[in-house]
Amino acid sequence: MIRYNRKITLDQKRNEQWQLNSDRGSTYDTLLYSNITLWWNSQAQTELRGWQKDICVVETANVFGRLELYAAYQKGHGWAQNHDICLVRNTEYNIWVLSTLDDYWICESDAGNIVFDRENSLGSIMNEQDRRVIYQIYDNLRLQYNPDYECRWVQY
Repeated sequence: MIRYNRKITLDQKRNEQWQLNSDRGSTYDTLLYSNITLWWNSQAQTELRGWQKDICVVETANVFGRLELYAAYQKGHGWAQNHDICLVRNTEYNIWVLSTLDDYWICESDAGNIVFDRENSLGSIMNEQDRRVIYQIYDNLRLQYNPDYECRWVQY
């Protein structure tokens, strides 16, 4: 699990790779996936991951379209790491979604340094009431970005 008190920062390094850094010293590099099946098969098959797939990936793609899917990992800890990070991006609208066990963020940014502050979190996708709020936000975003409700995520 990524350890943080209030903030996780997403930084773009010189080599164009993205890195997550927490205010408690946790650092995760990212690996980009363009295929949802490969991305999903690389994830731990837990209840948290199931919700992250349903909300972070499917709901976000249904609203905004094709996503870049990132697998987070800590250097030197192997590929089969147990963590709670889900990070996706839509480049057309510059939308980023970050989910951890305790927090969920959606933000728009084309910058190379994005701060996810717990103050702006939508809650935990593991909490049923927070999920209702998050789904409602996606319903509102769909009205703005995908009013004809085109099924965009199957384009993977």
